[in-house]
Amino acid sequence: MNLSKEELQFLFDLIFKKSAIVLNERKDYLIYNRLTPLLKLNNISTLSDLTDELKRDNQDLASQVVDALTTNETLFFRDLRPFDMLKDHIIPSILENNIKTKNINIWSSACSTGQEPYSIKMMLLENFPQLSDWKINIFATDISDIVLDQAREGVYSQAEVNRGLPIKMLVKYFENKDGKWFVKDLLKENINFKNLNFVDKWPEIPPMDIILVRNVLIYFNRERKQDILKRLCNQLSNNGKIILGSSETIIGLDIPLECEIFEKSCFYKLKEDFSK
Repeated sequence: MNLSKEELQFLFDLIFKKSAIVLNERKDYLIYNRLTPLLKLNNISTLSDLTDELKRDNQDLASQVVDALTTNETLFFRDLRPFDMLKDHIIPSILENNIKTKNINIWSSACSTGQEPYSIKMMLLENFPQLSDWKINIFATDISDIVLDQAREGVYSQAEVNRGLPIKMLVKYFENKDGKWFVKDLLKENINFKNLNFVDKWPEIPPMDIILVRNVLIYFNRERKQDILKRLCNQLSNNGKIILGSSETIIGLDIPLECEIFEKSCFYKLKEDFSK
């Protein structure tokens, strides 16, 4: 049974209010595909009935709806170029800048089920043995508690590890039990998973040397993108870098960042005249 225009608009407005993600009629398939499984889970007959229940301010159901509509595609070492850029340029630069403190802070935002932060940690372990006496802090956040639970557990199916994870790293950093792959403790160390909604008040976050906010901003309107990026600028260390998704840009936004090209990839750094 199709939803009325009014019911669809109610759901679009709810998602925007809870997450600032913009949905419209061109993406109504997401409503049907992702919310239908919630009907059986909550003993609800139709999507119209689900909408009525949300109108009664059912906060638990609202959280499930937001989770369903904000969980996005992820895989290990997604888009290899940013990881090559980290390995060949950004991390070496941070090693030089932070040699006195021997501390590096990395934020993987919208980390979903954890593939990105675990990929970052594997890249560091494989390529930078000199970090053995450094303090590595990887701050991994997402709006969905459901995906964060899986990320913390670090348990993946064969299909999930087949997507982007080299076999050498799989056998080195994961353990197979009953057909599932479990992240070893070495890989979990110093990765802190937290719930964070970009539109809410953020928890205390130390200055970040690297912030990855990839394939996230495409879901927000211009004003929200600008607000989020300005807040991220305030979280950067003086020499910090921001990495966006390959299809994302800051063109047309009034923010104190400038692009630096490395080979065929781009990262962003604070403009010299920026003052926090």
